[in-house]
Amino acid sequence: MGRSVAVPSNAAVTAFIDNRLDDGEDWDWFIEDVLGVVSERFPSIGEDSGWLGREERIVGSNGHAQLVICEYCGCVSVSLVPIQENDGYFQHEQTLHDAWCRQVERAFLEHIAKRFPGRALRPLATASNGCTLYRRI
Repeated sequence: MGRSVAVPSNAAVTAFIDNRLDDGEDWDWFIEDVLGVVSERFPSIGEDSGWLGREERIVGSNGHAQLVICEYCGCVSVSLVPIQENDGYFQHEQTLHDAWCRQVERAFLEHIAKRFPGRALRPLATASNGCTLYRRI
């Protein structure tokens, strides 16, 4: 069974980037670059750290979402994941988090495509073996 880059199951929006690192490029620098690009467009997103799962690395957040990066064989997923409120008392805040992510979706995708020209990808389909096919934007 094949596989593709991981995407958090509760991601509101995900952009994909071709990031086959050249010799001398550093993964940590790439992560800083992605955080800088997203923070440039959405200044409320600041540096953060943590993990959502085994492969989903939190690199930034604001009051509504976490910026999550995953990588597999040079394909990177950059996702906005609404902050999950575990207490039913704060359900109205969960609705606000989801709405913020939906509101910024288009700008997020356009900004990633603009700042990573020729490297931004759009998924076309997923094959029966689990591999996803992409096209450049």
